[in-house]
Amino acid sequence: MKESPTASATSERALPIAALLALCGLAWVYVLYLAWGMEHMEVGAGMVIMPRMTSWQAVDVALVFVMWAVMMIAMMLPSAAPMLLAFAALGRRLREPRPSAELFAFAGGYAVV
Repeated sequence: MKESPTASATSERALPIAALLALCGLAWVYVLYLAWGMEHMEVGAGMVIMPRMTSWQAVDVALVFVMWAVMMIAMMLPSAAPMLLAFAALGRRLREPRPSAELFAFAGGYAVV
């Protein structure tokens, strides 16, 4: 028994949608974890003691960059979902009906830019 074209297209969209949801979900979990950490800083003498109020080292810069990059992915990748799904549909029409490495490269390129 052969699947109908709409059922086939729906099942083929499941992996890109699931990957987008998982990536966005993980990014939001990390952002919420960072927010929780900011709310629960140590309090001393009625004031919040900021961690490491000294000159920044390379590790500090790297951690801030990772925080910024994850927040950008959490906020921007959902807006790219329609284009990613259109790209996947075009790929299915032109080639074999499965998510390709090109789709993930396109999404990765969007995240890098």
